[in-house]
Amino acid sequence: MTDNTPPTIHAAQLNYAAIGTAANPGTATLTVYASDDLSGVDYAVATWTSPSGDKTVTAQANCRPPNIAAALAIAATWPQYTETGTWQLSIRIVDAAGNQAMYDTATLAGANLPASITVT
Repeated sequence: MTDNTPPTIHAAQLNYAAIGTAANPGTATLTVYASDDLSGVDYAVATWTSPSGDKTVTAQANCRPPNIAAALAIAATWPQYTETGTWQLSIRIVDAAGNQAMYDTATLAGANLPASITVT
């Protein structure tokens, strides 16, 4: 049987709606709940884009071994003095066969999933 279907995100939780970076780096954890029909969820990559579009913060969580259902905790850190404002989120999720799905900010927001974080 061939796996041609990408994994699906069913839910996601962000542990903070806002983080501060004036005194120290700021860290937030995005937990992604996903499933895959055959080969299993392999990893997820979260990318936050700054309000100006000039900077990104990217973090990844792996699922070892790949699982049909997975909860991936993606911890991302913003450097001290990071640009303030609303950072937009996108998520790429990949299965063990290499199939991938991309969830942009609009798709996440439309599914009532976390779509941004505020940096103060």
